[in-house]
Amino acid sequence: MNLKNNKISISKLSDDMVLRIIHEEFMRIKPKNYKEFYEKSCLPSIFTIQKRFGMKFSDVLIKAGVPVELLNIPKPNEYYIQRLRELAEKLGHSPSVNELKEAGYDQTVYLKRFGSYNNALKVAGLETRESNFISKGIDKKQIINDYKQLSKRLGRPATQKDFNEHMKYSAHIVYSKFGSFVALRKEAGFPIDNRGTGARVYTKEKVLKMLVRDYILYQRPLTKKELKSINEYPSISEILVLFKTTRMEKVWKEVSIEAMKVLGEKVNNRRQNYEAVIAGKKGERNVAHNLEFLDKNKFIVYNDIIVYDENYKLSQQIDHLVIGPGGVISIETKSLKGEIIVRDNEMWEQYKDNVMNQIINPTQQVMRHEYILKRILPKEIPIKSIIVMGNYHTKVRNENLCTFPIVNANAILPFIDEHSSKAVLTEQQIQCVNKILTKHMIQNRQNTEYVS
Repeated sequence: MNLKNNKISISKLSDDMVLRIIHEEFMRIKPKNYKEFYEKSCLPSIFTIQKRFGMKFSDVLIKAGVPVELLNIPKPNEYYIQRLRELAEKLGHSPSVNELKEAGYDQTVYLKRFGSYNNALKVAGLETRESNFISKGIDKKQIINDYKQLSKRLGRPATQKDFNEHMKYSAHIVYSKFGSFVALRKEAGFPIDNRGTGARVYTKEKVLKMLVRDYILYQRPLTKKELKSINEYPSISEILVLFKTTRMEKVWKEVSIEAMKVLGEKVNNRRQNYEAVIAGKKGERNVAHNLEFLDKNKFIVYNDIIVYDENYKLSQQIDHLVIGPGGVISIETKSLKGEIIVRDNEMWEQYKDNVMNQIINPTQQVMRHEYILKRILPKEIPIKSIIVMGNYHTKVRNENLCTFPIVNANAILPFIDEHSSKAVLTEQQIQCVNKILTKHMIQNRQNTEYVS
């Protein structure tokens, strides 16, 4: 055995002997990468070893008996399937998601590799379990209540990781009942921001929308390499599972059909969006015009502002904000024409020109505005949120079903006067509230009235 620079010559050693030395050196060093292994081991270059065995160095290490878990390489699907089979043999039954977690395995790997955990069980030849995703006897109301209690205990909106750590059942039931963790957070009345909510769960509709977007952008189907380079996409295998096919050509065919529909709709949508923006601005101007008549010795008015909470890195755009003797009034303006029917669900109805359109219930948006104001202002400062119809001729029915008062733009002054009739804030307190808000505010337009 010749030594050169503390490296041995393996030319005269048998394959078994070389593999044994590789195993012993690797387990002794436990390197973070191949470079560290070469520098600290007695073996020659990685290239020499690869040439000797005619395979990749990672395959040589596996052949030498180095545990795959210690190698920083992508593991084949068979590796994860084998782990499932071993765990099933140990338990005597197909492992549940919780049992998989307790064994130290990450279930999201199976979601990404096989589309779902049940699909992975099928590939492993194991019995699928309905309870992996749906816990019987647990309804949406209970989940919302449990989520609120957990958030109260933590002192903040709970994340998906918190849910998995503290709840008796897995977050997978959230996806089966609500479609996403964000939807649960929304229904529980917490603000939605751009922070992550845990592991990504994909649907065909979501992936199709992304593929159509990029198909139009690139003006062609993306290659597999391009898809892999975009982090927001699932794996190619998961895309194929979602589209129930084995060929990406079929996926792109469906995408191209959908893209043609989108391109056809864009021309019409541009005009509709333009008209909606114009109507929205007009409605906000109507409200701002009415607010100009408030007594400037008693009220401070802000129009079109962004309020942010630097502690939580949240921000919300608020159409109008009034600070007065009755406290703070947050105004969300909706410039909707025709007749509005309030419903106690996510969608309201708009009847205009004998056509019914569904519109998003704005109460969640108003709740987010109120939430961030409560974070900024002292607890003793009253906050009143209202929804104002910016179009003077809009009629609203079933207002009692809405969490917040709904008034027309031309009735906003009487509403504010009545709300402020019982003064709870002095002029000094109004100025103090104003000072706090201006530290957490970005003004979009210079149309603010101050107390003189």
